[in-house]
This record gives sequence, structure tokens and C-alpha cells, in this order.
Amino acid sequence: DVLSSMLVDSQGNAYFIGETKSFFDKTYGDILVVKLKQDGSLAWAKTLGTNEDDGVKGYIDGEHGGPARMAALGPDGSLYIAGRTSVKGRREPQGAILFKVTSTGDLAWSQIWRPHWNPQMNGQAWGSVVAVSGNKVYLAGSTGAGQTSEEGMIFLASFDAATGQQKSILAVDPNPTVNDRVFSIIAHGNNITLAGWNGKTNRGQLSQFTDDGSKLTHLWTKRVPLSSTGSTLCDIDRDTQGNFYLAGDIHGAGTNIEIVKLGPDFNFIWSRRYNTGASNDKNNTRTVRVMGDKIVVGGRIGYSGTQTDADRQFGDSLLLVYSPEGAILKELYHFTGTAIDVVAMDDTTSVGSFGKTLYVGGYIWPYTMNHVGQWRNASSFNVKRISTEGTAGEYVFDDVGVAKMVDLSAVAAKPGSSFDSLAWKDVLPQMFIGTPVEASAKGRQTQFYLFGIDGIL
Repeated sequence: DVLSSMLVDSQGNAYFIGETKSFFDKTYGDILVVKLKQDGSLAWAKTLGTNEDDGVKGYIDGEHGGPARMAALGPDGSLYIAGRTSVKGRREPQGAILFKVTSTGDLAWSQIWRPHWNPQMNGQAWGSVVAVSGNKVYLAGSTGAGQTSEEGMIFLASFDAATGQQKSILAVDPNPTVNDRVFSIIAHGNNITLAGWNGKTNRGQLSQFTDDGSKLTHLWTKRVPLSSTGSTLCDIDRDTQGNFYLAGDIHGAGTNIEIVKLGPDFNFIWSRRYNTGASNDKNNTRTVRVMGDKIVVGGRIGYSGTQTDADRQFGDSLLLVYSPEGAILKELYHFTGTAIDVVAMDDTTSVGSFGKTLYVGGYIWPYTMNHVGQWRNASSFNVKRISTEGTAGEYVFDDVGVAKMVDLSAVAAKPGSSFDSLAWKDVLPQMFIGTPVEASAKGRQTQFYLFGIDGIL
């Protein structure tokens, strides 16, 4: 079970969205959606899937679930969820799925899209991320677009949020012969910004689109030169002044957490690199969120300089809190131990808030069923960590000449209800929820987790 997105509504309810093999499809997995009430009790739990492969495109290497913006909340409290599905069986290309779930757990509508419905792999499409703006919902991901390899292009699609009616779909190929991927999306007014990975340079990538109400238009795609090759933009957020915050996940010879602040015109303001110089791949950035006057970053950390105070082998969940000026205010990690009977790999994948309480969502893979840990302040323990600053000269965003653009609006999405293989099922009676101590006592293995932390926001 791997958590991708965690959302918090205006009532303090938390929604978990990810993948599971715990229920009906224990071979390939299904999409899992769970609602927790403000008091932490379960409200409902549902899965969507077939007997084949359903879920979301794995973030980077596929080990750690999908992007943090796999799901979004609409103004009416409904959830919009992105993914991929094998509604026509494993011998056919997968389709991108977008579906709407009400706050009471009902499936309002679902749409499945491929650039064509022939059994050819260039017709594959994967939904990765979703955003809501006004009466529109935007789905982005990868596709062959009927032109190239399975994930040779990125695409952006718009749908009516109330009805699911398809509006416009545009596929863009910045780099022919290589794959480009989308890992985050933000919609602001009529503009939509996608963040992800540039397959040609193995760096970050930004793409800007606009929506005139009936048609999507691509404005530009830029390469983002993060601090190392083997890096990607895994998330993006925007504050009320129009500034953008980019979360960079660095997977080169060294690994680190990287945050970049840009102005409303995407001009460089500052960057911060955390745990630089580390040589292990336990440093993973997953999400960035603007929460009032705080910038909250979530991910995973493998601190060096200690054998007992942090888990370098599997990594610990990480929370970093910055001021809008780039000052680091908090650096917290979730430590279960390093001995074989308590060690666990855990990862913060999403953050949210209700009032002044920070909600932290993620997952934990305990080596021997231990889920009990503590959130530690890194500055109070013997962990080695280095923070550095980037300069404007290191962040020259190069325009990428788009090789191909394909308007696929004429290719109609199909309602999920037209496929008997796709089922929305109740799994609440089989669901377990409890404290870390209770989960450990029951011998539970992989878990989603939710922490509520005060004193940060």
C-alpha cells in the first residue's frame, strides 16, 4: 500500500489517495481512496480498478508511489483523481483515467482517454496529476499520442468539473526520441503550469499552457537546470503574491533536497539545497506547499554522521519548513530506530493543514512490523547535514524547442461506466486504523500514516 496524495478539506477531514494490493486485486493493484474524519476515525474507503493493472505512474523509479498531486479537491468538496487503467485487458495499451468522488464516497463520474483505441502501444496514456480551477478540472500525464512511444509526449486535458465533459486535449513533445514526464500541476486563473522531467537533459522541466475556455494553448516549455543531472521537479506551488515554489528531487552522483523560489514571471529569487553532498539515494523530495507564511517541504532523508540517531539504510520521513525569504525554520525527521527489530523505511508524500495543525501524510514499510517512532528535531541530534544556497546564474531557464504538438480534442474519452471490468468497491469492512502501537501489535506491514503536528504553522 503506497500513499501518493493526502488532502484536507475545510472541515478537517483527510483523504488518502494511493495504490493497494490488499483487497480485490492482489497481483496488480487498484486505486485506493479513503476518508478519515476530523477525529481520525474512518468515514469510508473505496477502491477503483479492474483485475489488471490500475494505479498511477510511479514517481521516478516506481518504488514510492505516484505524485503528490495525483488528486485535488474541488470547491464543492469533491475529489478529482488521476491514474491509469487496463479496462481492456493487459494486451491493450492502458488508458488515462480521471474520476470524481463526492465527499460521501460516491463515484460521480469517470472518464478514460487514449489517443486511439487500436491495440497499438503508441495509443497508451497515463494520467499522473490533476488540478481544479473554477469550473474546469485539468488532467496531465504521458502518452504516445498515436505518434511515438508509450510515454514519448506529455499531455494536458481539460474537462467540465461538474459533468466530466471533455473540453480540450493537447499533446506536446519537447524532446523527440526520449521520454518527458509530468509530476506536478498548478492551475492559476486561465494558466496551467506543469512541472516534471526533461528526458533529454535529465533535469527539471516547466511547461506553461493557457485555457481560453474552449481550447488549450501551449505557451512555452523550459528546462530547469537543477543542481545535478539525474534530477526532476516533483512538485510546484504558488503563493498569494503569485510567486512559485519548485521542489527539486536530485538523483545524481550526490543527492539532496532542493527548493527554488521564482517570481510571478518565473524570475529567480532564491534556492535552497538541503543535505548536499550526500552519496546515498535516501534523500528524496516529494512535495512543497505554501501554508500561510510558511513553505513546507516533505520527503525522505538519510542523514550521515551517525550510526544510531538516524536511519541511513532505509531513510526517515522528512519535514522542512522555510520562511518566504528562504530561512530554514524547522527540520524534523521521523525516527523508528536502526536496530533490525525496529527499523523501517518511511516517507512523507503529502502535507496539508486544518487551522494551525499541520497534517503529514505518508507511508511506512517496517522491517519487522514496528511502526512506533518519534518526530525529532535534526538540530538536536548528531546528524550531519549541510544547507547551501544556489545563485541566479545557476538557474538560467532555457527554452525548449517543441518538436511536435498534437491537438487530440477530437478523440473522445469514454465513460468508465461503459466498461464492465472497472469497479468502484467498498473496502471499509476490511480496513484497519489505529495508533502506531496498535498497528505494530497486529503485525501490520505496509501502512499509510497520518500525523497531526501543532506548533509549526
